[in-house]
Amino acid sequence: MFAQASAEITENTKVQQTQQTESAVDETTLPINTAANQQPGTSRGATVWLFVRMILVLAVVIACIYGVLWLMKRNTGRVNNTDQFLRVVSSVTLSPGKSVQIVSLLDEKAYIIGVTDNAVNLIGEVTDKETIDAMNLYADKQANTKKPRNFNDILSIFMPNGPKEKNGNVFSNAGEKAAGLLKKQHDRLNPGK
Repeated sequence: MFAQASAEITENTKVQQTQQTESAVDETTLPINTAANQQPGTSRGATVWLFVRMILVLAVVIACIYGVLWLMKRNTGRVNNTDQFLRVVSSVTLSPGKSVQIVSLLDEKAYIIGVTDNAVNLIGEVTDKETIDAMNLYADKQANTKKPRNFNDILSIFMPNGPKEKNGNVFSNAGEKAAGLLKKQHDRLNPGK
């Protein structure tokens, strides 16, 4: 009995719904937007606003990318120190934020230090004059080596005539420095000659 009542209710509601939809939908009264019905300039204004908004969003995205690159360059860039009395002659990165560096002081002593994000610790000391001179010479050579800045510089290295330098020398005056260093060592080892 309950099943018959529910079946009759569902059939009655289906019949009523189809009658309502047939009588309620009159397609002639539906609004159709055609080019003749639109007001002039409405579509053009919306299109211009979308274009301007797209350009503004693109400018914001480019500014964000530029800002991130600037921050990365500022935080990862090394300070270029030109102090002749105290300088880092060698450095080895062990892991991110941890390195071992050799700092030379007036060509007399060199200190081996451990550097982390939180501390700087003295590991040892180098007192051998020849080793310190060799490290300083190597540091001078590395500092004076031209590093490629753009694709043209990289390409010129692989060209048959080698890198194009304005003065024709990759190591600027490293040869003169090496000759002076060798002369100083010769005079130190052979003081009477």
